[in-house]
Amino acid sequence: MDVDRLFVKSAIANDGPRMKRIRPAPMGRAYRYQRRIAHLEVVLAEKGAQNGAALATVVGEEESAAPAKAPAKKKARAAGAKKKSAGKKVAAKK
Repeated sequence: MDVDRLFVKSAIANDGPRMKRIRPAPMGRAYRYQRRIAHLEVVLAEKGAQNGAALATVVGEEESAAPAKAPAKKKARAAGAKKKSAGKKVAAKK
């Protein structure tokens, strides 16, 4: 294959496995987060290949770690804790 005649035929990035990790939190607690990994696949072809067909070659499948995201904020502060609902305001007595 002539390196000067190669071009990228297709490039695909897919989700890979996720590694579950724990980050220390205040008061002896722990926050869970996921380290994401990507699968990268690049397919090369040669321009002007014989017989009019492009010769496709898979260059390699590569795994690279994406930057770790900060843990998402908790949706509820505690399992049973709910926000106090503001009822009707009552006029103060004089």
